[in-house]
Amino acid sequence: MFEKELFNYIKANFSLDNFNIKFYFGEAPESTKQPYIVMYPLDIDGTKQVLCNENNYTDGVSYIQFSIYGLDSSNILYIKKELDTFSASLNLIPNYRILLNRHEGARGGFTENTGLKIETLTRTFTYTTIN
Repeated sequence: MFEKELFNYIKANFSLDNFNIKFYFGEAPESTKQPYIVMYPLDIDGTKQVLCNENNYTDGVSYIQFSIYGLDSSNILYIKKELDTFSASLNLIPNYRILLNRHEGARGGFTENTGLKIETLTRTFTYTTIN
């Protein structure tokens, strides 16, 4: 599954000096220390991108949101910028070739119930398997 491979790749390869960033898929435990990043697949489409393949999610388009949580706005903005730069450079991850990698949008805000600040980054990845 592309989304899980993408998550595993970013988790293993994205790091920043002076930050111990934890990565989570879908949700993070309440006890997680900030800063941390949660990756959410917002929409997935397994329509084939290569003529000879089938519509079975070996090819497709995935719309992904990365939510960066922290207490310090300048730190999470820095992490967001670096994550955007890193994710924009992706064209190969294990088992997949990324054919199109497009920045879609971002927003920030404050979550009242936890006191954390949040910055989000969304990207659309069009991919195919590597055979």
